[in-house]
Amino acid sequence: MPFVPARRSNLFIALLLLITLVSGVLAPPANAAEVVTALEIENDDEVHLYVDHDTAQLKALATLEGVATKKDVTATAVWATTSATIVKVDKGKLTPVGAGSAKVTAKYEGKTVAVNVKVDFLYDAVRLSADGTVAVELQDQPLSLTASAVESDGTLFDVTTAAVWSSSDQAVATVDDGKVQLLKKGTTTITAKYKGRSDSVTYTVASPYKALNLEYDGEYEFTVGQAPAQLDAIATLTNDLSERVNDKAVWSSSNSAVVSVDDGKLTFKGAGVAEIQASRYGLTAKVNVVVRLPYQALMLTPSKPVHMFLSDEPVQVEAHVANDFDTKLEVTGEAEWTTSNPLVVSVDDGRLKPRGAGAAEVVATYKGLQKKIDVTVMPVVNGLHLDETEMTLFKGEVAALPDVYGEDLNGTEYSFADIAEWTSSDEAVVVVENGKLKAKKPGVATVSMTIRGETDALEVTVREKALALLPQTSAYSLVRGETTSLPKVTALLEDGTELDISGAIEWTTSSPNLLVAGTTMKALLNSKVTLTGSYLNKKVTIPVTIEDKMTNVVVEPTAVTLNPKRSQTIKVTGKDSTGKTVTLTRSIVWTSSNPAAATVSGSTVRGVAEGAATLTATYQGQSLAVSVAVEPRLEKVVLSEKSAKLAVGGSTTFALTAYYDNGATKDVTHLATWTSSNVSVASVASGKATGLKKGSVSVKAKFDNKTATARVTVSQ
Repeated sequence: MPFVPARRSNLFIALLLLITLVSGVLAPPANAAEVVTALEIENDDEVHLYVDHDTAQLKALATLEGVATKKDVTATAVWATTSATIVKVDKGKLTPVGAGSAKVTAKYEGKTVAVNVKVDFLYDAVRLSADGTVAVELQDQPLSLTASAVESDGTLFDVTTAAVWSSSDQAVATVDDGKVQLLKKGTTTITAKYKGRSDSVTYTVASPYKALNLEYDGEYEFTVGQAPAQLDAIATLTNDLSERVNDKAVWSSSNSAVVSVDDGKLTFKGAGVAEIQASRYGLTAKVNVVVRLPYQALMLTPSKPVHMFLSDEPVQVEAHVANDFDTKLEVTGEAEWTTSNPLVVSVDDGRLKPRGAGAAEVVATYKGLQKKIDVTVMPVVNGLHLDETEMTLFKGEVAALPDVYGEDLNGTEYSFADIAEWTSSDEAVVVVENGKLKAKKPGVATVSMTIRGETDALEVTVREKALALLPQTSAYSLVRGETTSLPKVTALLEDGTELDISGAIEWTTSSPNLLVAGTTMKALLNSKVTLTGSYLNKKVTIPVTIEDKMTNVVVEPTAVTLNPKRSQTIKVTGKDSTGKTVTLTRSIVWTSSNPAAATVSGSTVRGVAEGAATLTATYQGQSLAVSVAVEPRLEKVVLSEKSAKLAVGGSTTFALTAYYDNGATKDVTHLATWTSSNVSVASVASGKATGLKKGSVSVKAKFDNKTATARVTVSQ
C-alpha cells in the first residue's frame, strides 16, 4: 500500500464522516415511529343528507412527517358526532337519522378534524287515506289503505307500495302494501313509514255476527258407512237477520278417523266420538258427534290361518257380520279385501289365489269392522320327513313337536310343521296338546305326522324324572396302575322309588389319566380327576385322586376332644415306595358317624354339640378312624373353702367344682392336680390338706388349665 501523508489522510476521514452524517439526516431509520403533522377530511364542504334517502362516506387523510403522500386513516381514526339523533357515523360513513345539524369529527394520532352535516326530510309528511280511529267489522275482503308523501308545495306522491307497513297486533289484522286483512275482534294500529316520515290509523275490529250455531235435523248419533249428513252453520247478524255460512266457515274435526267434515258435510269413517267445530268472524260453534258400528262383529270363514301349496286351487274366504249369535249377514262381496303381499297371494272378493311361496296377511274391512287372516303359500315338494325320529321325555314334561321338512324342485328345504296333523298311538303315555308333546306316564308311544297323505313317525319314550343320583362311594383314592370297579349308583325317582342304574349310567372323566372301560376304571398317571356319571336329567360327580402306593398311613391325632364351635385339623401322612414321607391330609375324605355332635369338612373337624362321633375314611384300601369327643367348655373351677385353719397334725378336705358354659357343674376334686406353696408347713393330696408345722401356705388346685387357690394357716 502506498504511503499517504498524515494531512491528506485526516482530510479523507473527515469527508467520510460528513457523508455518513448527511445520509442519516436525509433518510430516517426504517423502524422510526410515524409523525402526523396534519389531519384533513377530503372534500370537507358541509354535507347535506336526507333521512332514509341517502348516506355519505367521509375520508380522513393524515400528513406524515417526511412523507409526500397522504395516508388514508378513515378505518383507524376515531369518529364522533355531536348528535346521534341527527346523524350516525361509523368509520366515516354518515347515516341520517333526524332533521337538524351536527358536527362530525375524526381523531388520529392527536390530530382532530371536523365537518358540518345538515340533515333534512325529503318530504314534509306521509299521509294515510284513513286516520284517527276507525270502527270496522270482520270481512273476507281486505281493507285498502294508500300512503302519500307530501312535498313542501303540498303535492302528494303515492308511496303505498314503497312504504314499510306494520300492524301493532298481527293477531287482529295483518297489512301488506296497504292491504289490511282483518282476522279477529280487537284493536290494532296500522303504520306506514317512508323516508323517515310515518302516519298511522287505529282500527277497532268487531264481528258482524251476534251468534254462530250449528243445526242438524236429528240426533248427533250415526253409524259407520251410512250416507253423509249435512250440518248447517247459521250466523245471526247484528241486525238479527240470519245467514247460512257453510261454505264460508272454517270446519274441523277433532278425530278425522271417526268423522271428517267438508263445508258441514259429515262422512262417517270409524267408531268413536269427535267434536265438529265451525268458526267464522271470531265466533265458534261446536257439537259432539257419536259414531257407532252398525254391527258387533265381522267373521271370516275359514277363521284359522290358511296354508296352501303353490299348485292348489283358489280358496274362498267368506265374510259375515252379525249383531247376535242367531243372525248372520254375508258381506263377502261388499267388504273391502286387501293383501299385504300380492306376490304371495292375491284376493278378489275373498277368493285367495296362491302366487308364490311365502306368507301374507289378508284383511277384510266392512263398515268400520276389520278382520285378518294369515295365509302361507308353500312350494311344491317331494316327500316330507321329521327332523328327529326318537325322543325321550320325563313324566309331566312338555316339549316342542319335531319340525317337518320337505324339499322343493330346487332342493331347498322348507318347514311344514304349521300344517301337520298329529296323533299319538297311546295318549295315556304321551298326548299332543296345543301344538306340544305332553308326557303323561312312563311308557313308549308312537306320534304320527300327516300332511295330505304324507306321513312320518316319532317314537317317544316317557320316564320318571330322577331327583338325585346317589353313588355308593363319594370319593376315590386310587394307586397308579390300579384297576377297580366303577361305583354303584342308585337313582332317587320323582315317585319316591329308588332304582339301581349302575348298568345304565354313562361315565366320563375330566382327564385321560383315568381310563373308563366297561364297568371298570384304571388309574394311569398321578393326578386329580373328576369322574362324572350321567343318567337322564341328572349328573353325579366323584373326585378321584391317583397316587403312588403308600406303605404306611399315619393319622394325627387319632382321638380329639373339642368344645362346641371349636375345630381341629386332622393330619394324615404316608410313605411311598421310596420311603419318602408324603402329606395326604387333603387327599382324605372323612365321614362323621354323628354329625349332630361333630361335623367334618376336608381335614377340619368341628364340634357341634356335646356327644361323641367317629371320623372314618378309606385310603388305598386302608381304613382310617379318629374318635371325637365333644364336651362343654370349662369356664372356671371353684374351691369349697377359700381358707382353712389347722393345728399341727390336723387336716381338712377341699372340694373342687368345675363350671361349664352350658350351666353344668362337675366335682373334679380327684381329677385335679393339687400343690402346696410350702410342703414343710402343709401338704395336700386329692383335696386333703394336712398341717405339718406352724406357718401359712397357699394350696392350689388345677384342672384343665383352670386354677383355684385357698390359704391354709397351721398353728401349734
